[in-house]
Amino acid sequence: MKPLKITFSIFGLFVASAVLAVSLASSVPSAYSAGDKFKSNDKQFYLNGEILPDHTLYPVVMAADKLKLEMANPQEKINIYTTYANLRLSAVESLLEKDNPQLALTTLTKSQKYLLRAASETINQDSSQATKLHVLKTLLYHTNKHQQLKEQFSAEEKNIIDQLDMECLVFVDSLKTSLIL
Repeated sequence: MKPLKITFSIFGLFVASAVLAVSLASSVPSAYSAGDKFKSNDKQFYLNGEILPDHTLYPVVMAADKLKLEMANPQEKINIYTTYANLRLSAVESLLEKDNPQLALTTLTKSQKYLLRAASETINQDSSQATKLHVLKTLLYHTNKHQQLKEQFSAEEKNIIDQLDMECLVFVDSLKTSLIL
């Protein structure tokens, strides 16, 4: 068992190093002219406590997240999914503060994917009441937070957020039903 862990660790370091190298190579500030349009690389490098999706090292964070999920057992995955959903929701707020609503919406949909996966696996695994309650509370927190944040988005983006909330509410109903039974 120990050689397997060492192999996975070495593989993880190799993948993380490769992702870091590619990310840093592609993050060199660049700009080019495309007709009348001016395009630039939106990735940034900044030093503070949080690495947001606009950071050059964010792909490394994503690779580490995926590796952690791959190594977790089914019950741990549910908790990791809700943690990642909450972290992404926090990143949405930070991106909105930086006046980047498009990336904020993309991050919000990623948060939603993690959250719905947690809810789905909670139901499919016939998880404990405590796990069901945790996921239910997280779903409700997210739908409430979406409503608070929604005013900072365009009309089209607000419609997308409404759709995300409807997806959440389907799982809210399912989890409430399973908690009653």
